[in-house]
Amino acid sequence: MHAHAAEASLMVAFLDANRVNGVATAEAMDFATFAVEALMNGAKVNWEDRIINSLTNLCAKAIFIELENGIFEDHPLKAEVQVAVSNPLTLNFSESILKLFNDSINSHLVIQNGNTGGSNAQTLRTTITLGNDYLSNATKLSIARTMIHESVHAYINGVFFSY
Repeated sequence: MHAHAAEASLMVAFLDANRVNGVATAEAMDFATFAVEALMNGAKVNWEDRIINSLTNLCAKAIFIELENGIFEDHPLKAEVQVAVSNPLTLNFSESILKLFNDSINSHLVIQNGNTGGSNAQTLRTTITLGNDYLSNATKLSIARTMIHESVHAYINGVFFSY
């Protein structure tokens, strides 16, 4: 299946799953509109979890995808970051934060890189921006740590402003 056709199918499924009385909700339409614009600019959209990965730094993009996919789930050396949730899912800390955006009809997460005025990263509401200067010199571990740290800010903002 062509990439555009696959994305269109995912968007249709997303809109179908977010219908009330046969009509897609305004929040779902807003996310779909935002997501289509992001896709046109090369972003990766996780329709299920309402996450838009607009990172252009390939290393950072790969790290975030690994966090999204839960590479540390049930890892015996990372037991201290495991968070149990009901029925019988077990999510690690970063997955628990990302789950907020899946469970919320009002919030979605955007992660991108850009100019942060000299700081490593910043979070405005639920948009995380990693500094380009930071990414050019940071280790993979530092980038993952910063993503998780900024995800906590996005989580708190999502709960406070939109959830």
